[in-house]
Amino acid sequence: MDSIVTHISVSRYKFKIIDNIVRYEGEIFSRNFTIKTKNSNPISIVINYNNSEYSNARMLPNIHCECKFFIIAVKTLLHYINQTIPNIEYVLVDDWSHINLTPLYFFSMAFNGITWYEKHFNAKQNDHIKHAKYRETLDLLLYSEEYKANMSFINFLHISTPPLEIAKELESYYNNAKTIEKFFHSIPKKDRYRLVKDWINTFMRNELQDSFENRNWIMPIQTNSISEEKEKYYFCPKGEISYLFNHTNLGVNPEDV
Repeated sequence: MDSIVTHISVSRYKFKIIDNIVRYEGEIFSRNFTIKTKNSNPISIVINYNNSEYSNARMLPNIHCECKFFIIAVKTLLHYINQTIPNIEYVLVDDWSHINLTPLYFFSMAFNGITWYEKHFNAKQNDHIKHAKYRETLDLLLYSEEYKANMSFINFLHISTPPLEIAKELESYYNNAKTIEKFFHSIPKKDRYRLVKDWINTFMRNELQDSFENRNWIMPIQTNSISEEKEKYYFCPKGEISYLFNHTNLGVNPEDV
């Protein structure tokens, strides 16, 4: 196995990128690109080959890391891969992201109208028809006054099944909101994780049905240079991102409906 080590500084981070090239009978079998700092967990993207020709690229899930670090590290690695292998257009990724054990993608949809990977990496479901259906379904859920009017608070309780001790708190926010989006946004930021964490997975799975699944997404390769951008209009609870990738798919498949 051949290894190429490169050191790159981006913002306040000093990254080490390792390109491990695996060969079989003289032909490239795979390349494992890993990025890390002195104190961080590694993040890896594996490039697979067939007869030494590029076949596909997939990001391996990390166990846990701080949110801003992950964004800059992944963008830096994608940019490095683009500079090294220009013909790669996208990387496959399964979104197992959780924040404090709550699915980050569902939490982010509720409060931002978009998943974390969509926001930061312009990711999409690899099935473009399914992705378009997901976007249409999510927009209807969040922004339609008619949709909200047809879901009484009692119906909402049956669907989401939150702990009964927080039902009264949720009811005041829910009944005063004209849309589901406004319901979520009316919850004070300091209370959002506490009031949503126990039921957001159940609620979003039920409402999105078979239009969303967290596996088989694609991220476009990063072609521009990397900088630390100031975050705007995006809410995320404080905490480390973890990847609970030993679970089953957290979207609902058609055969489950």
